[in-house]
Amino acid sequence: MSERRSVTEQLARSLPELSPQLRKTVRYVLDHPGDVATLSMRKLAAEAGVPPATTARVAQAAGFASWEEFREVFRSSVRSSESRYSRRAASLQHQPSAKSAHRLWRSMRDAAMANLEQLFDNAHADEVAAAADALASARKVYVLGMLSSSFFAGYLHYVAQMTRPGWHVIDGAGGALADDAIAIGRGDALVSMAFSTYSRATVAVTRHARDQGATVIAITDSLASPLVPLASRTLLVPTGSPLFFESYVAAAALIEVIIARLVSRAGKNAVRQIEQVDRLRYELGEYWEQPD
Repeated sequence: MSERRSVTEQLARSLPELSPQLRKTVRYVLDHPGDVATLSMRKLAAEAGVPPATTARVAQAAGFASWEEFREVFRSSVRSSESRYSRRAASLQHQPSAKSAHRLWRSMRDAAMANLEQLFDNAHADEVAAAADALASARKVYVLGMLSSSFFAGYLHYVAQMTRPGWHVIDGAGGALADDAIAIGRGDALVSMAFSTYSRATVAVTRHARDQGATVIAITDSLASPLVPLASRTLLVPTGSPLFFESYVAAAALIEVIIARLVSRAGKNAVRQIEQVDRLRYELGEYWEQPD
């Protein structure tokens, strides 16, 4: 793990115990690591909307003697990658209004490619593999996602449950979240997905799973996400978009990597399970077939 990631994860875990002013500053630091590397302490404080003294306390909270020492951790890792993505996002936002179909197509293509590059450049294969392995070894796996995350929770559950039994989706059908979450306990795992703006129900169920001793794998978009302090492992997904809604291209890619790891790890057992599910679907007439 890089030193910057270690520092930011430490700050993310400390968020619930911080004062409101310091929490606001830490959230800005977590969401804008490029600013930490390139701006002065006073300029960053102005951008975050806090006094400079509060910014200095962030460095102290992370265990550094000075702001300069704290900022140096960000400089080496951020200049080569994060600034490239932020410049690309800025260029998208400063383009003329997307009046033509071609201009809109290019804008969306560039945003999607930037998110995929950032995902595969910044996420460590070992971390994703370790998260998938924790799911593979769990007694039962629960998948949780509300609002925009519900589609991805359903997708992960739909494909992963073909590889082995014991997968469950928490969707609060009929408004009964407690019915879905009541059985979560030690030895189980929860995949909790949430992107800004975060679902209150997702945070509550994730906290319940953590308190019950389950392993929590958080898939979210920022170290300032409320899921991070509750998670055993956090997988970050970039969601930048030139339009008003977030892009979930990278989220879908990450889920597919997790599924691929699950299948490769399960070996012949997964192949047999998939064959059985596929055969039953044919027998039940779930697939459309060309008439003779």
